[in-house]
Parts: sequence; structure tokens; C-alpha cells
Amino acid sequence: MALPNTDSLLADTVTRLLEDISTNALSSEVEDGHWPEAEWSQLSELGLTRVWLAESLGGAGLAFSEGFTIARLSGRFATPLPLADALVAAFMAGEAGIVLPEILVVSCLEGNLKLDPAGTVSGVVRQVSFGQNADAVLAVIATPEGRRIGLIDIEGAEFSVSRTLSGEPQVDIELNKAPVRELSERVNAEISESVEALGALVRSQQIAGAAEAILEKCVRYVGERKQFGRPIGNFQAIQHHLAAMAGEVAGITCTADAASLAFMKQGFPTDAALVAVASAKIRAGASGAEVARIAHQVHGAIGFTQEYDLQRFTRRIWSWRDDYGDEAMWAHRLGQQVVDSPSGELWPLIT
Repeated sequence: MALPNTDSLLADTVTRLLEDISTNALSSEVEDGHWPEAEWSQLSELGLTRVWLAESLGGAGLAFSEGFTIARLSGRFATPLPLADALVAAFMAGEAGIVLPEILVVSCLEGNLKLDPAGTVSGVVRQVSFGQNADAVLAVIATPEGRRIGLIDIEGAEFSVSRTLSGEPQVDIELNKAPVRELSERVNAEISESVEALGALVRSQQIAGAAEAILEKCVRYVGERKQFGRPIGNFQAIQHHLAAMAGEVAGITCTADAASLAFMKQGFPTDAALVAVASAKIRAGASGAEVARIAHQVHGAIGFTQEYDLQRFTRRIWSWRDDYGDEAMWAHRLGQQVVDSPSGELWPLIT
């Protein structure tokens, strides 16, 4: 399913760039703690990190379909940079009406930040992707007037860095009287819900892209790898594996694109769009894990080696399935939405 209003020239440009920079070597550098400034600058200079932010706020002001395409491509090449996370941060800034300066900004929904009387912020934000490399963080802040989104300087903050299954950094940031660059008007719960849902949708698109790439790698591998004098792709058992994988990949891509179309048509937090996102994230997580399982079974031992790039894709699928809510969380939310609906039935929500 092709998303409407997608610029083919933009897609071709992003494809060439991400294919060029998304290497095993770069991934290893990131896992070793290196921040790839040169590669990030290439993405930033093209405006790819701020696609969903209006030009008046310092962004590119492009269509949502183009952002979803970028997310899919970042998964297709297992790009070891927070490109998709930057898309979500730009959306969050746009919803809050915050101008983003020319610095690395990441976003976070998990935390307990409070605005001090002096106008500074204290507290902890959690699970921030590449947080130790950022200059500022967008986060929800508790203020006397209600919940608001703030752009917060994090220079001098304390970082607790862990690694996801992909090897990329995920950081808890402790702030103590950190200065606030800009503060939005009062924020209701719907903005946080919308940002979380969009993050889940972006991750679904990334899993779709990675799954497509894995399928192509498997088809190519079984045509080249020989046993008993013929390609292993000629064996019926291998063909069954690939047929099952192709079905899982189709399920991921169809639900991710359907959710993207629902968002572009209706926006969050409409019931139909949230149902579509829940369905996409559930399917992406479950089917993505199955795609990874089959891929490693088909490849055997070589698929687990550092030198072979299959592991870059499967490890990211395993990591992304937990981001912005795993299958269990979205299944619970989907069930609760059905229970709370006037009819108490699922069918009216999806038709």
C-alpha cells in the first residue's frame, strides 16, 4: 500500500543516503558509545530530522506521509541513529507550538518533572533515546497551571546510560534546576496520548521496513547457500519458512500503512485512528518477532555473527517492539477502548 502525497524524489534521496551511512561499522561505533556527528549532520542539513515541524517553528513542514516513509526507510536500512525519534520530537514540538533551535533535541514521555518557583525544572526523565548526546529534551512538566511541554537544557545533567537490545543507548536523565528554553501553553492529556500513539506508529513503520529487508536477505541467501550440491532454497522446508515469513511481512506492512492512513485522515486521538495504531503495533511486535525467528533459523549460525548484518535488523525489531508500548499494553488499551465504546463492540470502531 503506497501512502499518498509522498515525494518520490525525497524517498529516493533518503534511500541513497541511509543505504550509504547505515553500515555495520557505524552500528559498532554507536554500540561503543561514539556519537556519529558527521552522519547526523547530513540528515539534519536535509531537514529529515524535522519533517513534521512547521517552517515557522524551524522545521521542514512536510506531509505526514513523507515522515512515515522516512521511518520505514530507517528501518529498512537499520539506521543506528535516532532519526525516527527526532520525527516524534518534531511532532511534539509542533503540537506544543515550540520553536526548535538548530541543536539535537530528543523527546520523552516518561518522567516526573516539576517546574520550580524560579522557573527551572527538577526531576527525572526516563528511557530517552541517545539522551547523553542531546543538547535539550522535550518533556511534559508539572506546573501549578497544569501539565505543559517544555524544551529543557540538559547540560550538566546526570546521565544513567543503558543499552537496548539493538545496542543503542537509552538514558535516564536526572535534572536539578535545569533551565527551560521554552514552555508551552497548558497541555491536556490528549497531547501526551497523541505523541505516544504516533511513536508507536513510527516504530511499526520501522519494524515493517526492517522486516521487508530481512525477507529480501533471506531470499537472496537461500539462493546462494548450497547443500548437497544445490541451493537450499530448492528444499521444500526452506520454501515453507519463506512463505510463512512473507505472510508475516505482509501483515506488518499492511497494518502499519493502514494505521498511517487512518492518522492522516482523522488524526489523534480519534477512536478509529487509535484502534488502527493499536492493531499495527500489536501486529508489528508479534509478527516482527516471528520474522526474526525464521530468519535466524534459515541462516543458521552465520546470522548471529557480528560480521553478518542480519543481527542489526533482528536486534532492532526486538528492541522496537517494546518502545512506546509493547503488544500487551496496546492489546489492553484496545480492549479497554472496546469496553468503553457505546456499543461495547469492536466492529463499529473499525467500520
